[in-house]
Amino acid sequence: MKKHILLSLMLFFPILLISQQLYIGGTNMHLSGNVQVRLQDMDLNIGDNGGGQGRLYSGGLLTLNRNINVTSAADPFYKHGTNNGVIMFTGTGNVLINSGLAITMQSLKIDKSSGGLTLNTPVSLEGDLILTNGIITTTLTNILSMGLTSNVTGGSETSHVKGYMRKGGNATYHSFLFPLGTGVYYRPIGYSNLNAASTVTARHVENDPLGGWDTNPLVEGNVVNGKLIHRVTNIEYWEMTRTGGTGAKVILSWDNYYSQVANHENLLAAVWNGSAWRNLGVNAFNVSQKNFDSFNSTTMFGAFTLASSQLPPVPGDVNNDGFVNVLDVVWLVSYINGSPPVGFNTENGDVNNDGFINIADLTALINLIMGGAKSPQDVISEPGHLYLYDDGNVSFLSDGTLTALYFELKGEESDEADIGLVLDSDHIISYNQDTGIGLIYSMTNTPFEIGEIALMKIEGVDALKLTWGRAEASNVSHRLVHVNTYNSNEATPIAEISEGINDFRTFPNPGVGVFSVRFNLEKPNVLSYEISDDNGRIVYKTGRNEYSSGNHSEEFNLSSIMKSGVYFLRLIEHNASNGRNTVKQEEKLIIVK
Repeated sequence: MKKHILLSLMLFFPILLISQQLYIGGTNMHLSGNVQVRLQDMDLNIGDNGGGQGRLYSGGLLTLNRNINVTSAADPFYKHGTNNGVIMFTGTGNVLINSGLAITMQSLKIDKSSGGLTLNTPVSLEGDLILTNGIITTTLTNILSMGLTSNVTGGSETSHVKGYMRKGGNATYHSFLFPLGTGVYYRPIGYSNLNAASTVTARHVENDPLGGWDTNPLVEGNVVNGKLIHRVTNIEYWEMTRTGGTGAKVILSWDNYYSQVANHENLLAAVWNGSAWRNLGVNAFNVSQKNFDSFNSTTMFGAFTLASSQLPPVPGDVNNDGFVNVLDVVWLVSYINGSPPVGFNTENGDVNNDGFINIADLTALINLIMGGAKSPQDVISEPGHLYLYDDGNVSFLSDGTLTALYFELKGEESDEADIGLVLDSDHIISYNQDTGIGLIYSMTNTPFEIGEIALMKIEGVDALKLTWGRAEASNVSHRLVHVNTYNSNEATPIAEISEGINDFRTFPNPGVGVFSVRFNLEKPNVLSYEISDDNGRIVYKTGRNEYSSGNHSEEFNLSSIMKSGVYFLRLIEHNASNGRNTVKQEEKLIIVK
């Protein structure tokens, strides 16, 4: 006779903690709608035993921070009555769902402080997908499928699906947004106005994450709602296929940083017809969600991407007068320090073509106007260091390759600051008291002297009431360079930046993207990792983790996302008492493939 485990606890004792072992073998386990069961540091194992099949009937909440391993000959997950149970993954580290057969679950929730969930088997949900924190990794073989009435709650940079998803739909359930992403960036795609029953499969593809916009795309040339495709991104695309010949509108998303979109109002949806991009137009923008649906429906499914109706830019002509001259410098300075002139052309403002408008574009524009040339070598600069002292004096430490500086001053009196340069060079300063943003640059792109120099003097305010905001620099190759800042009430000598973290080593370096990091902590700390390329673009980051004092060693396998080039690995300290995040260590990584 089959045994049954029945958990139907009273409301005054709603949570059961199991910290030893739970194996459902050849028996049934029932969780009623009021029950919460938490598995602490242990796997959930479900299998067959003695001719009986292991089954979990759940209408409650089952929480675990380890793996699910299924060895049953049939699907072991069932509803308890009419209630959809929820399986929630929490804790740290990466966990797995393992099974030799496709399984169907009710609702799935991920809320992990670090790490993610990987599916090693196809998983179908009859209930909802709840994304709070953590990445779910899937493949086409081990896909995550949503039921006809299933919904998604959440979806963000820190919680999405990296890989493939599938969803059934029809004329009643005619719209859905797949919460897809890269593992770092949230890049959803969806459909609306589905006119017949169909099963839709989708994924996001990083085709060339270091690329840009194709200014000579293969396009059909069709006009939709008065707009024509002039450019198509080659940074990313989505694959979305469906069964049958149903038609639908497509929902695409944009990210100003990742997608390099300066003006979303120029965006169009495009679908690949086998030889060229077909314009699907745009119906309406959801600015808060950063997505839009196409103007036209399509029966052609496959590759979709972002297109633009704007003509290719003329780098530097930000005032649209047809010339690139010193007037454009004035306009660009105003834009960067927070007072954008009416009519400023953001497309033309990206002079160095890195997808952003910042201090590096100012030096690139000056280079164009003065007929100069960037450094014959692609210079990789060390981070700068900006110090504010109690008396209002400011010093700057650099490696001699930085030519211009952007800074923000915060504080109630920042609008009264009177700032003067004390440099013995041709640099000039533009400070906007309304925004607290300042620019220091040279019309000949003269680098700041190597080492620590007296930079400027702040008067008219109490320096103790000022703090730095964002700061960054441009180098002789017109690349953006990070600048560390130190406030008057917390100034730290450069030799003490790494205090408390010893023997920081990364090896092998150079390498292929598989490396180890070792360091020693003098006291417990909360740290995270961040890796950026030489354009400052973040390609990988981790959540915050608590580390005890002593030696630590961590392994990274990022060969799939790190191409040949120069990267910067940063170890960041998170101070809970003052809310500050501080780069404690930075190491250059050379990737050679």
